[in-house]
Amino acid sequence: MDTSSFFVYPSDVTEKDARAIVFLETATDDDWQTLLDFTSTIRFHSGDIVIEQGDDDDSLAFIANGELEVLIAKGRSGKFERLTTFSEGSVIGEQSFLDRQPRSTRIRAITDGELYRLSRDAFTVLSARHPNLAMQVAMDLGRILSIRLRDTTKFLSASKK
Repeated sequence: MDTSSFFVYPSDVTEKDARAIVFLETATDDDWQTLLDFTSTIRFHSGDIVIEQGDDDDSLAFIANGELEVLIAKGRSGKFERLTTFSEGSVIGEQSFLDRQPRSTRIRAITDGELYRLSRDAFTVLSARHPNLAMQVAMDLGRILSIRLRDTTKFLSASKK
């Protein structure tokens, strides 16, 4: 599998910002193959709920292809509205993977596609067998989560003006 453009997030951010959210930028093809050997492939179809808000699943997923939308419940009605979209190369589920709390959003498929799911148990085995790669995964997830939190903070700050 060609991972040269994997985990580069498409967005309207500057090139500098986009480079900051590249996942496992220094990983070799062998590192990628090792990581993917610990995942399972999940296929989805347009309209499928890939992640449900409130679920206890603490797995992490990498979108291999397709497009997903992140939905959040708004107001008292609880009506779901689109927050953002993710496509090929994006990491999803990192928050629950790291903190083991229920899913905070609903993610629905916009198109057909597939993702690679890394369960918590599989990551534990990966960590025992390939500790340097596992540490690199954890550090990159923390960095990406931090960037997403900063972006959310900027968004909320701008909306209050």
